[in-house]
This record gives sequence, structure tokens and C-alpha cells, in this order.
Amino acid sequence: MYDDVYGRGDTVEAVIKSRIDAGLKAEVEQVLSALGLTVSDVMRMTFAQIAARKGLPFDVKLPNAQTMDVLKESDAALNRLRAGAAPRFDSLDNYFAAMDGKVARSDGKN
Repeated sequence: MYDDVYGRGDTVEAVIKSRIDAGLKAEVEQVLSALGLTVSDVMRMTFAQIAARKGLPFDVKLPNAQTMDVLKESDAALNRLRAGAAPRFDSLDNYFAAMDGKVARSDGKN
């Protein structure tokens, strides 16, 4: 389909082999099947877009320092939550009050 745009027709000129997590592959194949596509279809479409755009067909960016700080803070908060060290509140009103500094947490920690 997309190969015709570049005058290549349906001739297979190269084979690409890649290693990927089996679970991820199965999940992707299920999604693509629902769309009526195969992994090979998507690879051809993606390669055609890379050639046409002279770059990836989606943004790939490294996070800036501020984003990295937020990600680290989020990871730390998630780790505290998993360890049972996250604040607990017995009502939504108490949560909002605590956010305003007006009430102690129900777990006795301040």
C-alpha cells in the first residue's frame, strides 16, 4: 500500500528481524488485529512515514530538568505509598483541610 507511493510495489526487498518481549508482542498483535492490520503492515507504514518525513512520525524527546524532578518526586511518592508511608485521611474534607494546613492527618503523622 505505502510502498506504491515510493514506486517499490509489492516486492519484498529486505527482511527485518527484531527481538521484543513476548507479552508486548501479543498485546500489540491483538490491538492491530482489531484494526485489521498486522505487525508487518504497521512496520511498512511506519517506514514509509519515516522516509516521507525524514524523521520519526511521532515526537521523541528527552525530559527537561524540571520534568525529571517531577518524575523523581512522583516515583518517591509512589514508593512511599507502596511502603505504607503515604498520608491517610478519613474524609475528603480532612484531605483538603490538610492540604491547606488546617488539620492533622488521621494517621497521626504531620
